[in-house]
Amino acid sequence: MVEIRQVTFERFRGSNSAIIYINEATTLHKETLIECLKRLRVGKQSIIFDTNPDHPEHYFKTDYIDNTDIYATYNFTTYDNALISADFIKTQEQLYKDQPTYKARVLLGEWVASNEAIFTNVNLISKEKYEFKSPIAYLDPAYSIGCDNSALCVLERVDNKYYAFIFQDKLPASDPKSIKYNYDYTRKLKCAYTLY
Repeated sequence: MVEIRQVTFERFRGSNSAIIYINEATTLHKETLIECLKRLRVGKQSIIFDTNPDHPEHYFKTDYIDNTDIYATYNFTTYDNALISADFIKTQEQLYKDQPTYKARVLLGEWVASNEAIFTNVNLISKEKYEFKSPIAYLDPAYSIGCDNSALCVLERVDNKYYAFIFQDKLPASDPKSIKYNYDYTRKLKCAYTLY
């Protein structure tokens, strides 16, 4: 058995294996995993991956875990590990009770997007529940440099809270409909609010 972390990609080439174990598979480059599969040439030809969940669009999930026609997948949670103490689990639950993505990934083994990776105290509210009265910032980064997926952003501070409105247009910036819509929308924002 070959531990992939102990050898470089180049040294792994040319080998013939019956069983390969890969620890923390999501940390390896996609081409390295493909090369591992090519090396299964003798015996039972089994490859065992383990990994902690990552983003649901990670290639390892889409190419391997979701490909149940070829691969068998087993999902384990932290709660399934008999070697982890109940105190450790309780501490983790308390430390990250306000970070549901952490709990879903680390404790429950779910492949979920990390929506609180940068800002942990974000509350989403509908646009009907908040009206901007005096925005402190206005930004249209993608449209102003001619990129696709223009984003219109407004930021306002009320007491110790910040409110942001973000609109993203899926049309290319060069599309006449996108340009007209963004121009009209920007004009409405500038008329409705004093922007600095």
